[in-house]
Amino acid sequence: MSRAKLLFTFLSLIITGLLFFCSGPALASDNIAWVLSWSPVSGATRYEFQLALNPDFTAPVVDTEVASTSIQAINLDTGTDYFWRVRATMPVLGDWSTIARFMIVALAPPPAPLLIITKAPPPVINIPTPPPAQHIVIPPQPTPQQIVPGFIWTILVIAAVLFIAVITLIVRTRTTPMRLPRST
Repeated sequence: MSRAKLLFTFLSLIITGLLFFCSGPALASDNIAWVLSWSPVSGATRYEFQLALNPDFTAPVVDTEVASTSIQAINLDTGTDYFWRVRATMPVLGDWSTIARFMIVALAPPPAPLLIITKAPPPVINIPTPPPAQHIVIPPQPTPQQIVPGFIWTILVIAAVLFIAVITLIVRTRTTPMRLPRST
């Protein structure tokens, strides 16, 4: 058998688990099984499959031999780069395939439901017709005469007399300053 490169058609991951939308810290890969598949090599009956976190495959996450052209991977973390490769092992050991790289992306939450806002019709206000206006005639008020009552004159006279009395008392009670004798 020739040592031709192993052909594969990876670039499509087939989801065999139930898809669900995550909220919170749950990973999109929880409860989901991913199937990685490749094209068969003519005459090959077994394949070696490797899945790793680096392209050098120094510490593979999965290193197994299978008889089919697919393998199921579960519990893959979102946001992590994964690298995988495969080669025929039986009847002849073949070369490794080209390294394929993929990342599990968290599923987006479902879109919010459409919210349809309908406008309420404008309110209808019925204003009744007012009754006809009545004409009321108010007669003019007679203008009062300017009469100064007599008690106002009496108050003015009493105020004048009291004012004069206070002035007189102030003047009469004024004393001359005392002079102290000089000491010799």
